[in-house]
Amino acid sequence: VLQYKHRIIAELCSVLGQMCNHEETREKLCDLRQSQVVACLLHVFETAEGVRREPPWSEARPSLGDDQWGPLPAAAAKVTSKVLFALKQLAANAPSAKELIGRRAIRHIVSDLRCKPNLEHLDWALNAVTLLVLLSVSRRNVDLILDANWPETLTVLSGAEGCGETMRHRIAQIEERVADFAPS
Repeated sequence: VLQYKHRIIAELCSVLGQMCNHEETREKLCDLRQSQVVACLLHVFETAEGVRREPPWSEARPSLGDDQWGPLPAAAAKVTSKVLFALKQLAANAPSAKELIGRRAIRHIVSDLRCKPNLEHLDWALNAVTLLVLLSVSRRNVDLILDANWPETLTVLSGAEGCGETMRHRIAQIEERVADFAPS
């Protein structure tokens, strides 16, 4: 039953993300005062089986300490990949959504990118980095990225095999924004 729930949620997230290509629809879905779409997606991101980062801990994904987690199970990577895509689409032109998503997701995304086996889930890795690019337009979110140990994550990403040109370009965009907000 769980595998079917993962599939349904993944497909629903894909459809939500595609619906956000229409600006009026995106605005309605992303209105934090009237819509719970962003909050629901963040809940799925934080609690999906295999990704749970808060008690009760997921047996499928042990804590390695210091906010570092073991590899994402394949099913969890697929679901969270689609959630990350939908969150990116929803937050595209919504500063308040970027701030909310940043507060709740950046630490986990940066930590998960630091786990080299997670980078084998190419769709997940690209959606994670793409969302970070979008979120890194604000100083507050860049501070969260840095606080999540971005330099170590960057080292892991730089040494990863299989990262295509698109991924490298997006990582460079994050680095540029980090440098732009760095204290002089």
